[in-house]
Amino acid sequence: MSNLKDTVQLPHTAFPPRAGLSDMEPRWLAQWAEQSEKHSAGIRYRLHDGPPYPNGDIHAGHALNKVLKDIVCRSQRMMGRSINFQPGWDCHGLPIETQVIKKQSGKASDCVTFRKQCHAFANDYVDRQRTGFQRLGIDADWETPYLTADSEYEAHVVAVFGQLAAAGLVYHGRKPIHWCTCCKTALAEAEIEYDTHQSVSVTVRFPLIKGVGVDTKLEPSLWVWTTTPWTLPANVGLAVNPDLDYVVVELESEVAIMAKTRWEALAETRPLSGQVLRTMPGRDLEGLVAQHPFLDQAAPIGLADFVTDTDGTGVVHIAPGHGVDDYQVGQQYGWDVVVPVDDSGCLTQGDWMGQFVFKASPQIRDHLRDINRLVDDATIQHAYPQCWRCHNPVIFRATPQWFIAMDKAMPNGKTLREMALAALPTINWVPEWGETRMRSMIEQRPDWCISRQRRWGIPIPVVRCQSCGEPALTAEVNTAIQKAVRKHGSTVWFEQPTAAIIPPNTCCAACGGRHFEKVMDILDVWFESGSSFMLDDEPADLVIEGTDQHRGWFQSALLLAVAVRQVPPFKTVMTHGFIVDEQGKKMSKSKGNATKPAQIIQSYGADILRWWVASVDAKDDVQLSPQLLDQAKQSFLKIRNTLRFLLGNLNKFSGVCVPVDTLTPMDRWIVHQAQTVHDAVVSEYNALAIHRAVQRIGQFCSGDLSAHYLDSVKDRLYCDAPQSHSRQCAQSTLVYLFELFIRMIAPILVFTAEDAYQYYALKTMPSVHSLTVFEPGTHSTELAQAEAKQTWPAVFAIKEQVYQAAEALRQTKVIKQFLQTQVTITLPSRLAHLASFSEWRTVLLVAEVTCCVDTNSTDVAVQVTPVDYKKCDRCWRYDPTVSDTVCARCEQVVEVVQ
Repeated sequence: MSNLKDTVQLPHTAFPPRAGLSDMEPRWLAQWAEQSEKHSAGIRYRLHDGPPYPNGDIHAGHALNKVLKDIVCRSQRMMGRSINFQPGWDCHGLPIETQVIKKQSGKASDCVTFRKQCHAFANDYVDRQRTGFQRLGIDADWETPYLTADSEYEAHVVAVFGQLAAAGLVYHGRKPIHWCTCCKTALAEAEIEYDTHQSVSVTVRFPLIKGVGVDTKLEPSLWVWTTTPWTLPANVGLAVNPDLDYVVVELESEVAIMAKTRWEALAETRPLSGQVLRTMPGRDLEGLVAQHPFLDQAAPIGLADFVTDTDGTGVVHIAPGHGVDDYQVGQQYGWDVVVPVDDSGCLTQGDWMGQFVFKASPQIRDHLRDINRLVDDATIQHAYPQCWRCHNPVIFRATPQWFIAMDKAMPNGKTLREMALAALPTINWVPEWGETRMRSMIEQRPDWCISRQRRWGIPIPVVRCQSCGEPALTAEVNTAIQKAVRKHGSTVWFEQPTAAIIPPNTCCAACGGRHFEKVMDILDVWFESGSSFMLDDEPADLVIEGTDQHRGWFQSALLLAVAVRQVPPFKTVMTHGFIVDEQGKKMSKSKGNATKPAQIIQSYGADILRWWVASVDAKDDVQLSPQLLDQAKQSFLKIRNTLRFLLGNLNKFSGVCVPVDTLTPMDRWIVHQAQTVHDAVVSEYNALAIHRAVQRIGQFCSGDLSAHYLDSVKDRLYCDAPQSHSRQCAQSTLVYLFELFIRMIAPILVFTAEDAYQYYALKTMPSVHSLTVFEPGTHSTELAQAEAKQTWPAVFAIKEQVYQAAEALRQTKVIKQFLQTQVTITLPSRLAHLASFSEWRTVLLVAEVTCCVDTNSTDVAVQVTPVDYKKCDRCWRYDPTVSDTVCARCEQVVEVVQ
């Protein structure tokens, strides 16, 4: 009896006690790289990767996005699907141009040289980002990604353009578009952000040339409010709402015309007094002519429904060259499109020639005051559009651009807008409000401006007749351009003459001319990335991107796919929010609050970062901080300790599992619970509710396993005879638990799950990532299900009563531990079946349990008292059979072991 410790079956495993993720994870990356298994069996599942810009090392937002994608793909693979996850990169565009220009220190280079520099820059960061993503454990087709700067991909984009042109959707026009004066290029809606901007607002007098039928000797004028005084030099008219009432008000020294409700609002807030001479509907003002406040030209009055009386005066000044609504009114009345602003945002004529528009506004205000045309002015703060790249305010400016028509009927009789809207209900949106958001954007969006005045991108694949300017948008020309681009890359457009690219004898359809010139604008990068649907013949099963992609890649891909193939490019759209810091501010390098994944991996390990990603409800913005990563680490350690407990207690297991139905009741219960959680986790993975899967895993670890099972099973594992049925039941249960548990965590904790699986003596696959999930209910029998409903809820409720009573004894120092107590349980008739329950002592972890039934009682009563039994030196239980040093059970086991 002197070596009792040697007779105890203590846990033993080579699975390390410390995670050591920073050392362990790279080893597994190297080993996976050598494995050739591609998991090709099963029904195909394609996640289409929205391509990021390769213009810097990966940031936390990249990690959030790619880890979510990887978890989905890995979970689908475990469900038997064949995964297609081809990563992509958006290699063209302004972000890369900007970086290359910085490296050149502003020195200009010729177009071809500059494009080669951009290409090299993009390729360098593709490699760097790929390494960063691989370090996160992302399992994708890294050897053959799609790159928008690859010649084959560029040729696909040219083909998409050709198909849109053949459908009659491509046109060239001079319309007001968002213009970045810093980047000197047109911008699409998807490239616009909004931020608070300070503007000068003015209320201006436009004197009326013809009267409005009132008897007055004072000069009548329309009061016009604008927040862009710099557009007044481009004014060609005024607009009123036909259905609003307007008043002619005689003031002390003038007669003012404005919307009736605006006059009433002004009269309440300002020291104005006047007599209303006439009230009329806005339509009665149509055709009247006002005088420009400082230019020698007329300003005719037109009607427009967009004019409101919520602010301002109800009269809007119209500059068709600087506003979409203004342009439409101007088109309706045949007014000129005046654009006295150059590419840099400087006025090109008049007293303010050479002045930047925002600097000109206060000067124009002062001039209006000097000539007595200023009614009022203010400085306002309001949401204003800014460039997505340089973050400077943009302007509306009419310039010649290429567009895709949203409302022109295609050969099938439907417009692009109609087809896109009709496709929305056929897509599964996660979360559901994504459909509403996309619908609103498509309903309201203008024609798509697809041309950019930059150098690094796929050129607009159009040639124009040198004689008449007519574009040659034929299929033959487009096919020839595709061929040249596929062979040489899109830089061929800037290297070779037009005649070397288009078919010989190409003839202008308008004038018969045979000499053509290339359009030198490039395509919108959203057109490029949106064309990626051409990579596959079938719609993708899933796309996952940030919520900003409703107006970006999701929308461009949808529009192009329905135009070319008449079906959406994806079956399910999942969106996630942005990563913010502790103050809720969006993380960005410029703000200095960005956290790099490489730093997190060095400090915590990739698995802990992955666990954090999986644990957050990513449909909203998510906070990232050291405190939250510490919480993720603690949760991770609980899981790892659970794995180590399971592996350690399977040491020397025979390998033959006891069938579930012949396990002990408690073993049967925990296996049933594990199977139930496993099935729920699989369902959550399928529903893309990854954070709920994590919650279920965490609750199972801290609840059923830690609170109820693991402590209870230790006595059988450590102290029962090695080959006893009770210990074989316990070890069999651990096998079932490990098999279920490892499958739940494998898609998330890719390194830890793999490492643990390699220490599992009963593994059946070379890698944990080759396993498939169990069918629902595989390890849950009818008996276990019945017990889970009828027995265990009442048992655990009684356990809570017992623990409360025992804790009171411990607090008063009557006992030191619960093992020193005996429990008497009095059961009501409805729970009489629990009187013969065989697991009371195991569940309650006490010395002795007595049960009786009181038919007159409706509630359970428990009595907890100390015992005076001796403590067994081997199993540490207090037992009446302890004679000298050990209890009767341990005495028998020691004889067998020794």
